[in-house]
Amino acid sequence: MTANLLRIGTLIAAFVLHAHAAPLTLTSHRITWSGSMPIQTHSGTITPDTVHATVDNDSLTELRVTIDMASIRNEDIRKESSRRKLEGHLRSADFFHVDQFPQATFVMNTFDGSTLSGDLTIRGVTRPVTMPASLTRTDSGGWRLATTFTFNRQDFNVNYQNSGLFGTAKNKLIADDVTVGIDLTF
Repeated sequence: MTANLLRIGTLIAAFVLHAHAAPLTLTSHRITWSGSMPIQTHSGTITPDTVHATVDNDSLTELRVTIDMASIRNEDIRKESSRRKLEGHLRSADFFHVDQFPQATFVMNTFDGSTLSGDLTIRGVTRPVTMPASLTRTDSGGWRLATTFTFNRQDFNVNYQNSGLFGTAKNKLIADDVTVGIDLTF
């Protein structure tokens, strides 16, 4: 009888431990971007294709985010034709070259409770990134992961690809830093 109780207790403990490490289901998201030039700043959103995350013992143990780069949207330009022109330009070979590189990815390496580190891939270029991040419980018992970080677009070959003196001059007018805000709820 004692051996059976011990086995049942072990099975329950294994189930509970495994349940804590189960992949999370994304319930809401907002991923924002912001880039600037000397006279203006543009901002908008992008949409994840997939998000795979696991929390174990109240700590983020896995995170992989795949972004649909064709989803890039501008939110600050009110005139529809101008907004569509910028969005098309950002999707073109001049910048993110979405036809050739339809996805960007982030794969977590470590999370220590306040700092998230991993590999960011944009335009086929992978670089390590580190960012402040918070993982908190929601009122409904889920999880919320939030971070804001900046990356240098030149590190990922995201620059005005139009050749010649005019293209080079335009590229120099665009700030190298792109700010990304991520708010994911599971």
